[in-house]
Amino acid sequence: MTYTPGIPNAADLLSVSQGQIKNNFTVLNTAFSENHVGLTATGKGKHNACVFPQRTTGPATAATEGALYTKAAGGSPNLYWRRKSSGNEIQMTTNHTPSAAANGFTFLPGGLLLQWGVKNAASGGGAANNVTFPTAFSAAPYSISTTSARSDSANATPAFVSTTSVPTTTTFRIVNTSSNSHNVYWMAIGKA
Repeated sequence: MTYTPGIPNAADLLSVSQGQIKNNFTVLNTAFSENHVGLTATGKGKHNACVFPQRTTGPATAATEGALYTKAAGGSPNLYWRRKSSGNEIQMTTNHTPSAAANGFTFLPGGLLLQWGVKNAASGGGAANNVTFPTAFSAAPYSISTTSARSDSANATPAFVSTTSVPTTTTFRIVNTSSNSHNVYWMAIGKA
């Protein structure tokens, strides 16, 4: 079915244009029902889903507007927000699928990746204390924080935990100055 604009014309007889008018209402109802609750259903006017076609550039916005849209990032469509007056674009999603595991990660709006985990760190800083991030950063992380989890009350010497060498996009190393091995909780933030 095709929508016919501009009907009925002033000279049209209703008996001639009635089929076109009914067809237009059918086309409009079908179009409206896509991603919406139907016109005759309870809850009409509400969305079932919002489907955005992928754009190549962000839309222009006026001083009183913002825009939510999809644009390619990393080879697939991702959600963006554009501020008023065609302001900055903020990337809201990425191709990373977040993981809520004990060693996991999530994407943060603006292009950041937050990762966390736990590592049983042996005394010293050898290769056994290397931590591999659950997913790679696109550049070395901006910051890594560590917290020692001590359960050995007999050893009163505090455990100082630090990282050694420059972290890479995929790994960093923990230095455990305690004489015992113990769990070290870590968190890293950097560019997705």
